[in-house]
Amino acid sequence: MVVRDVKTRWNYTHAMIRRGLQLKESVDTWVFNTPALRGISLTPNDWKLLAEIADFLEVCKLFVACGIAWNTANNPEMQKFTKKWCHSNVKMSDRRVLSGRVLDGEVKKIEKTVKDAVAGLLVTGQCDGWKNVAKDHVVSTVMTAGNEVRGYSAVLTKHSPYHVI
Repeated sequence: MVVRDVKTRWNYTHAMIRRGLQLKESVDTWVFNTPALRGISLTPNDWKLLAEIADFLEVCKLFVACGIAWNTANNPEMQKFTKKWCHSNVKMSDRRVLSGRVLDGEVKKIEKTVKDAVAGLLVTGQCDGWKNVAKDHVVSTVMTAGNEVRGYSAVLTKHSPYHVI
């Protein structure tokens, strides 16, 4: 089954690319057999690039899931570990790439999605923060656009950068 991308969740992009790579032969056959899709067929270089992007997103997924700080990517010990235990063509990206251009791009996509969703509506927003009984920081936001209310909370712990509730 094909996994569809979700603009506000980079891990869905990762899952979509991984599934596409698993179904490469079927995708190529489907595109070839569908005249309307032939103009978007992927070249071997396109598939290679997708594999590289998937590997990069795998590193991002590991960092986020384990609560690893982005500057760990520049740690000499992490570089040695990557060189010893990862495939020879895997290169640990610099923290400025991981936490800069990639995250900035994802933030821009999410901001555009939100702006498009509330364009022309009267919008109010509210944010509050406190510590829970475990002394973790909790940040909660609410946005009302038109008659729709959306709320988000994030728990910031010592062990993970965030956990959205």
